[in-house]
Amino acid sequence: MYLRLFVFIACAISCVTISGQENEPPEVRIITPIANEKFSWGTLIPFEIGVKDKEDGYTEYEEISPNKVILTVQYLSDGEKASKDLNADFNRTIETLSFMGTLDCFTCHKAKEKLIGPSFAEIAERYGNHTESVEPIAQKILRGAQGTWGDQIMPAHLNITQEEANQMVSWILKNGSDADFNFFTGTSGAFRTRNAANGKDTASYALTAFYTDEGVNGNTDSSKTGSHTILLRQK
Repeated sequence: MYLRLFVFIACAISCVTISGQENEPPEVRIITPIANEKFSWGTLIPFEIGVKDKEDGYTEYEEISPNKVILTVQYLSDGEKASKDLNADFNRTIETLSFMGTLDCFTCHKAKEKLIGPSFAEIAERYGNHTESVEPIAQKILRGAQGTWGDQIMPAHLNITQEEANQMVSWILKNGSDADFNFFTGTSGAFRTRNAANGKDTASYALTAFYTDEGVNGNTDSSKTGSHTILLRQK
């Protein structure tokens, strides 16, 4: 009897501890380039990102999906007022791109370059930032489609809601064709700075790396996002 009582109490304490476990936000770090590093026009800049998360693991051990590690690259025409130039809706950008990273979006699509499917820039250029285009495109994401961009098949995504699909499409149409904004997935890669003819003496680039974890025991309601932002200055 006493043994059963002890086991019951131990189980109750364990259950309370697990259910009340606090999720710690991931640690995200842009390893290269470094903050305030000088850049030249028309050059390729390599980047490397490291992520550590108590619950999900480490990028260095390949325990975290590369599609969920995202780097945004924002060209700022005036570095002196960089913080004011940054997108006021950047939290929505983090939320939307993080959600896409949990799906198969980045297996077929890139920001500016065609992959299996069209780039987000191509989609935005074709449809423009028009409200009436949002729902028809979202329906193609939900139900699947073929023939819009050649013979490639857009698979159905029955595990997301109409609202979630609408949010993704709205973001793509608003930001996809922005020449000053780009993003990349994965822990390493490179981006090219614009030509000098388009640059100003006070220009800079803002790089933000972020990762949204899977929460405690896979409960996404407890998910947290870690991020790291640096500025690159013109030489």
